[in-house]
Formats: sequence, C-alpha cells, structure tokens
Amino acid sequence: MASAVPSLVGNDTDSTLNGYFHSELESIDTGGICMLKAGYPGRSTMESVNDIMKEACLKRLEDEAELYRGFHLHHYGMGVGDPFFRESLAKFLTKVYGYEVRRESLMATNGASPTLLLLCSMFFQAADCVFTEDPSYPIGLGILTQDARLKLINVPLDADGISTIELEAALQKHYPAKGFTPSDDKPFWSMLYLIPTFHNPTGCCLSEDRCKTVVRLARKYHLLVVCDDVYTVLQWELDDTTAREPVKVLKYYDQESDADYYGNVVSNGSFSKFLAPGLRLGWLDAPLVVLRRLVGSSTFSSGGDLNHFLSAVMGKALQMGLVEPHVADVCAKYKENLLAIHAVFEKRLEGIVSYTLPKGGFFLWVQLPDGVNCEQLLELCMSKYKVSFAPGTSFTTIPGRFQNFIRLCYSLADMDELVQGAEEISSAILELHDPEKV
Repeated sequence: MASAVPSLVGNDTDSTLNGYFHSELESIDTGGICMLKAGYPGRSTMESVNDIMKEACLKRLEDEAELYRGFHLHHYGMGVGDPFFRESLAKFLTKVYGYEVRRESLMATNGASPTLLLLCSMFFQAADCVFTEDPSYPIGLGILTQDARLKLINVPLDADGISTIELEAALQKHYPAKGFTPSDDKPFWSMLYLIPTFHNPTGCCLSEDRCKTVVRLARKYHLLVVCDDVYTVLQWELDDTTAREPVKVLKYYDQESDADYYGNVVSNGSFSKFLAPGLRLGWLDAPLVVLRRLVGSSTFSSGGDLNHFLSAVMGKALQMGLVEPHVADVCAKYKENLLAIHAVFEKRLEGIVSYTLPKGGFFLWVQLPDGVNCEQLLELCMSKYKVSFAPGTSFTTIPGRFQNFIRLCYSLADMDELVQGAEEISSAILELHDPEKV
C-alpha cells in the first residue's frame, strides 16, 4: 500500500531526512495523546490561510503581468526585500505595536530561526559570549550553542523579564579587562538573546523600566540585543471591557534621537505564529549598522531577498487588508483557549498550582506544588492520562532547575481537546499531590 507521506529515501542522507520528516508529522498527528506540548499555531486557525494566500497571490500575479511582465516578481529581489512588502508590513506593525515602524528599518527574511543563526555568523565567532534568560526557548539555545558555537551565559528571569541586576553582574564578569572598541569589522562585543514579549516558556513581558535598562546596558557594554519577537503580534486584554494597550517591542526604546544612540537592538519577527509556519517568511527590524553588514554580505550579493516571491505576495495580502481580520480571530481564539484552561484549574487546582495569565502568545507557565516533579508528572500523564506538556527542565541548560514547572501550549489543540487535556493534567497532579482529591 502506498505511503501517505512522500518518500524521501534514496541514500543514507535521505533516509535520515525522511526520519525527521516523519517525526515532525507525528508531533502533529498525536496518536491519541492530547498535545499541549508543541508550540504550533492551531489547526483551525490556519483554515483561512489558504484563501488569504490564494487571493493575494492571484492579485499580485495580475499586478505583475500588467506592470512588469513578470520581470520583477520572478527575478532576484533586493537584499532588504521587496519595497512594497516592507511598506505594507510597516503599516501593519505600526497598528499592532502602537508606534511608528519605518519601512527603512525592515528587512525580509526566511524566518526567525535562520535569521538568528545569520546574525550569529555575521557578527560573532565561535566561543564568543552570548547572554540569555533562564529559562528560555531550547531550540534558540541550540542555535546559539550547537550551531553558532557561542558560549552561553544564563541570567535569571522573573515576572518582569530578565533580571537587569544579574545581567549587569554577568556582563561585568565577562567583559574584557582591556575594554572593547567597536569597529567596522566587529561592531559588537557580545550578544544578548531575549524573548522580551510573551516569553517562551513563561509568557511574561519585559517591563518598561527593564527595557530602558537593557538598552542602557547594551550601549555601555557594546551588545547586539537580538529580540525573538515572534509572539508579539498575538496580543489581547483578559478583561473584555478594557481596550487593548499595545505591547511595544524592546527596539522601540533604542531611540535614534538619544545622544548615545548606536543601534544595539534588533527585532526578529515571523509570520509563523499568527499566520502559518509553512510560509517560511519573517522580517528583521534593525538599525543601519546591522542592515548594512547583512546586505553587504556575499549571501545577499548572490541571492538577494531571502524570500522574494512570497514576501511580495504577503505585501499584497497586507495591503488588501486580509491579514488583520485573521489575526483578530486568532487572538480571540487563543484567549478563549487560555481562559478555558484557567477555568479548569480554578475549579480543580485552586491553591495547589500557581501561574500568571499572559496577555498574548502561546504559553502558560505553571508552577507545581512542592513534591511534584515535572518529569514524573509527564510520565504519568503520557502513560495513564494520555496528555502531554513540556517539562520545565527542557527550558534550561542548568541541571536541576525548573523541576516543579510545566509549560502548556494553548494554541494547537481545539477547545474540547484542550479542556479535556487540562482535566487530565489536573487529575495527574492531584494523584501525585493528594490522591484523595482525584
């Protein structure tokens, strides 16, 4: 019988790739396990994406035939990306973020993860220091340490984001004794990797005071601050009677009008979380010191725009107003999902677990009661209750940390499955904590 998955097998390398491909598909087709682990957008939220992309693509192709006879869209693109896409994206982000985002600072990319690696390779060398929050996104940490071979320095995080007191102490400890002078060849001494808005895994946002302090420290210690801003578009207020107060990205606080401005902060964004990951399309909002180096590289000299055709189509989707209603629907759904989990936990685990409801993003970070270990809980949930989550220990490189935390993703599962999963996790927690309450 023919396989439903296209075969990639042809040699040893293809066999390995085929295994990875099956593994990724299996993480979505969960085989009876309620999936509250994977940080994927919801199945139902992507149902309209096909219509959005079809309508925008047809219109963009019509425009191309009329204006350029195919030359512009199907040729190499500008290194920074299609001007129309960047203009439409700037207008979209300005509405979301609540402040003016300029086209001139935007660059089209092929996603946040490859852009992170690109920044590492263009500005740093193996064994250079990179500072980051603890806990943090494990694949991001893998890119920094395994792919880019940087030396990871963990800094604690609390409800207001990375501890700037601990961060400055770490910077002072590792900063070169002879100091550092920026140059064209090496404009930054080190990198600070952050997820400052709707953090993965905790869901917290870096407070305004700490945003300002991070910018001050970045200038003082010559840091490139790379902000993983893939969740920032997904914002809401928990109270329906309150108007949404836009959450600004960290880059907003790195103001060009400041006397000591250099250009230390970049915002690394993606369409993966609020539209569809298969698009492999993102953007970098960056200062001139960063954009000049990227666009002047051989990579861009050879190929130009990293995703020219699709960025041009997306520019048309944004200009036609197709994306904004979709984002509003997605935010409404994820907020509803989050509150559904909260309702279950309020009913069954009040006073037993603790958490803070986020106002955006994908994740709920839950602290377990004393004596309940996340990995022991996961084993019980998988074997008996048929539900999965991400254990807190997977978000740190420090052994023994976050053993009493779990991360729940409320974006992927549909409502019925989500509520059932929350019920099953509640039963498993109670079984380990207080069996009489199960």
